[in-house]
Amino acid sequence: ASLGLSAAPSPSASVLACSYTDAYAQLDPDSIRVQNQLLEFSPGVLEHETLLSASTDVVIATVCSIEGGSKQTTMTPYTYGTLSILKSVKGDLSSGQTIHFTRSGGIVPVDDYLRSLEPAQREAFASAAEKPAYIKQKVDGDIDIEVGKTYLIYLSDDEIYQARSSSYAILGHQGGLRAIRNSENLPVTPET
Repeated sequence: ASLGLSAAPSPSASVLACSYTDAYAQLDPDSIRVQNQLLEFSPGVLEHETLLSASTDVVIATVCSIEGGSKQTTMTPYTYGTLSILKSVKGDLSSGQTIHFTRSGGIVPVDDYLRSLEPAQREAFASAAEKPAYIKQKVDGDIDIEVGKTYLIYLSDDEIYQARSSSYAILGHQGGLRAIRNSENLPVTPET
């Protein structure tokens, strides 16, 4: 069950032009209910050293697209899309590659969200006065990933983190996705 623009990812790393499409931007904000998840993290889990050791790749990349959101069984919804690699800090990815990513937290149709809940949770939700069209669920305090923005990103292609095949998982919630700006606030390129 997913909300998106494409049915299946292409190969995990290729050279493609950025489309700068955002499936979430096409949704009416009034049709989305936000469900923040409260998580307590172990000390140090979102720090650089911990994320670096858990990552197969660390890159500076621009978000080319957000293709949609999906929810599988009891997993938190996730967002999927593409990144254009500007610079690799760790790992085998190289400048100019476009890869598919997944990230914990996303927007999904309410019926997809409800199917993953326990019966008592579904009943409580059904008794609400207004039923939204979509649910946006993310960890409380996490940042939203944005199309066209450039980030320092901690990635893993390890199967234990993959929510979608042939993709890299962005690790560490807000710790694993750090926005980058240059002094003139111009787009970041490999040369800057």
